[in-house]
Amino acid sequence: MKTIWLSLLASLAVLSSSPAQATAVFSASGTLTFKAQSGGGVSLGNVFTITSDSEVTALGYYNVASYYNGGELVALFDNSNNTELASVFVPYSAPDENGYIYANIDPVFLKSGQNYTVVSYADGSPYYVGPVITTGATFKKNLYAFGVDGLTLPTGSFRGVQALFGPNLQISAVPEPSTWVMLLVGFGMTGLVMRKRSKARRAISLTTPKAMGV
Repeated sequence: MKTIWLSLLASLAVLSSSPAQATAVFSASGTLTFKAQSGGGVSLGNVFTITSDSEVTALGYYNVASYYNGGELVALFDNSNNTELASVFVPYSAPDENGYIYANIDPVFLKSGQNYTVVSYADGSPYYVGPVITTGATFKKNLYAFGVDGLTLPTGSFRGVQALFGPNLQISAVPEPSTWVMLLVGFGMTGLVMRKRSKARRAISLTTPKAMGV
């Protein structure tokens, strides 16, 4: 009995503590076109719809090998009310991950079907535009604002292109409620089996010669 309980508790600990694999939402699916903007700050945004409940664990920017201000400021906005959900400064010294550099943030929950915008800001930084593949989300449109002083939610949009490279984010899937339900059902079934075994052992012990006073 002790062994069964220890196994179940170990399984629960692994399930609850093991983080889901974080994946980047945006990646290039073809040739990117180089752009450059000077004469003030540049805010670049990608609007997307999240396809399943997820957590954002890092914000990042396409590595353009530029050194303006030593990095980029990246933020995430909820489009339903234009609220900033998270922001972080991403230094250019951060490790490159498939063309992007990231900085970790406290996890932020994203609700399935909701629209969000990830925005980056730099002082005249170069960037790229081009076709995009999305993971865990659906790309909606790009946004930009030129000549701005500090990160702002951009409103302009390029036509004829897809994502801006540009801001990005890493997400992890949130466990479905059914996963926890199945776990609880498993615990319940195990408890029922153990209870029946306990009753059976008790009944056997009552029929032994020692229990009957023989």
